[in-house]
Amino acid sequence: MKRFASLFIQDFTVTIRSGFHYALIGLAALFIILIHFVIPEKINIIPNEVFFDNTEGKVFENLLMQGGADEELFYDNEEDLRQAVNKNRGSIGIVAVGSRGEYVFDIITGGKIAKKTQNLIIAAMESLTAEVNGEDAAAGINYEFLRESSLPVPFNKDFIPVFITFEVAMMGFILIAVLVFEEKQEGSIRAYRISPSGTLQYMLSKTAVLTIMGLLYGFFSTVLIVGFRADYTVLLLIVLLASILMNLLGLGLSVFFRNISEFLVVSVTTLTLIQLPVISYFNPAFSPGYLRWIPSYPVMFGVREALFSTGKENFPWPTIFILLIEIAAVFVFCYLAVRSKLMKSGGRI
Repeated sequence: MKRFASLFIQDFTVTIRSGFHYALIGLAALFIILIHFVIPEKINIIPNEVFFDNTEGKVFENLLMQGGADEELFYDNEEDLRQAVNKNRGSIGIVAVGSRGEYVFDIITGGKIAKKTQNLIIAAMESLTAEVNGEDAAAGINYEFLRESSLPVPFNKDFIPVFITFEVAMMGFILIAVLVFEEKQEGSIRAYRISPSGTLQYMLSKTAVLTIMGLLYGFFSTVLIVGFRADYTVLLLIVLLASILMNLLGLGLSVFFRNISEFLVVSVTTLTLIQLPVISYFNPAFSPGYLRWIPSYPVMFGVREALFSTGKENFPWPTIFILLIEIAAVFVFCYLAVRSKLMKSGGRI
């Protein structure tokens, strides 16, 4: 234990002297500014709809206005509506004509629209028509809620799990490699080989230093963005395991290279693969099995649940289980790599 404590203090001192914490503080400050002042809370990804109601009594306009629709979305004639659509290519014009029981809708666009958008407009018009005719648009449809629905997450806050995953939990992958290359250049590895400490202490010390930095970095960054509303016990546990995993992976891979330049290609490739689950994060419908086993996949969704709970019961345990399995596998790889590449001559291993 004394050997580990001594090595930990040494690694912590070297890390501080290297100025890594200044870079982390700068990144955290930049992200906080982006969340609070640059990225909007809400973004409209669906085309704006403008409306001309030419029906008898303007029944659709009256209904929509009663529901809180903005009066600026309605036009008094079709020509003005067409000009508005031509001026703003991101908008869609809807013209309603006819009388009760015989309503017809024309859709006017400045370009081609997605089939999904067309279906949404058709469904919305059918629902409005049923309501105008005094019919129940949802008749025959039964709803079953598995749990209480959660509040929608603001657009800017939805980036926080991605930030925590790739800037907090994954930062050790690069930083631990930098420490190893510095030691190689300074020749301290040779000195360590003849010391009474061994491979395990070497691994644990560096992993512990960067894991603690990651926890502090993630905690204070999150507090400054969302306050204390998150489940920090689960959040920090996930960050802890993810940091350990990535630190061990970075250490195990870095020992095969002589400097950071040689390591660059491998690091970029690895981090690119790790970032692939971002696709599933922003498009949950696409989540194939091979993405689910990439460490960042359970981390992102676990962090999101800890920050913005949707009421899932026992949600952290599958994430923790997957991370523990991956840590065990990477630990074995890292131990064998460090022992064979760094500690192979002299000293106790």
